[in-house]
Amino acid sequence: MIEVEYKYAVNSLKTLQSDLERLNAEFIETVHQEDLYFDHFLDDFRQKDIAFRVRKSGSASWLTYKGPNQDAVGKIREEHEVKLENAQAADVMQKILVGSGFRPLAPVRKSRERYCLMVDSAKVEFCLDQVEGLGAFAEIELVVKDQSAVATAKEQIQTIAERLGLSDPIRTSYLDLLQQQS
Repeated sequence: MIEVEYKYAVNSLKTLQSDLERLNAEFIETVHQEDLYFDHFLDDFRQKDIAFRVRKSGSASWLTYKGPNQDAVGKIREEHEVKLENAQAADVMQKILVGSGFRPLAPVRKSRERYCLMVDSAKVEFCLDQVEGLGAFAEIELVVKDQSAVATAKEQIQTIAERLGLSDPIRTSYLDLLQQQS
């Protein structure tokens, strides 16, 4: 699968919530997430623009690999994800990774409100994030099966962003933004 995602800094999540409701976007959930990213002593994932993390999201947990970014403006990358049984499984996975030579980087903590909107039979996901230490952001994402659908997905996201008054997408990850502040 290929993730096509654009992220924007926002002044008001409340205004964006109202705008999404006006578009008839469906509210999915509010979750608290903690992402722990990993690097390896033999390789520099961040230098290669690869993301490898364990995410705890409410009662669910995930192990995720995101390949190098293929876009100069947004984030377009191959993504593979496996659900972990629970938070305890996520803790065990983190221990396995550390024992295998992976080193944890800084955690990213956020409160996330998820919305969904069907656009031309495509499921567009909106994430309204309040990121600890950074502020408010909105992510608009489409997951497509292959490279042939990427251009259309980018156009759909850009059109929706304009309708929501969002501009100047941010390509930098939350992890990198947090580390730039240190």
